[in-house]
Amino acid sequence: MRRKGIEVRRVKHLIFRDGNPETDVDAHGDPIHSGYAVPVRVKDCKPRPAANGDIYFDKADIEAAPCLPNLIFTRSNMAYGPWRKQTRGKYVWRLLDSLPEDERMFVLGQAEDEPALIRNGYAMIFASVYWTRPVYWIEDGWVYRGVTYTYEDPKERAS
Repeated sequence: MRRKGIEVRRVKHLIFRDGNPETDVDAHGDPIHSGYAVPVRVKDCKPRPAANGDIYFDKADIEAAPCLPNLIFTRSNMAYGPWRKQTRGKYVWRLLDSLPEDERMFVLGQAEDEPALIRNGYAMIFASVYWTRPVYWIEDGWVYRGVTYTYEDPKERAS
């Protein structure tokens, strides 16, 4: 499913609870507001077996579980994790107009032999280094996780 243009999937190893301003802090060291939903790991909540074979969680155990570290909350049901550098490389679609001039000319030269490299103003290029950032979305009682990508260093972009 897509949320805010990001492909997200439900994760079973995370549940959520309300933020606790006394114990929970975000990546900047600020307390997390009690109106925010924060993701926590299931293994930190001590799941208990029920008589019918199901698993349940005690509310006190969920409240005592620590929230995921280094999250930046942008709204009450969405949080971003830290940027991570990936060096394994992958093929990506980039807007042709956003490429540097020399790279754009190279791609256009290759497209004469292989027209599938350009589609609707986008060009397929190989990115040897890129950065990923996890996104946590909480909706309908479930935690969903997605990933955002960037091909420019986020630290350089921020300055």
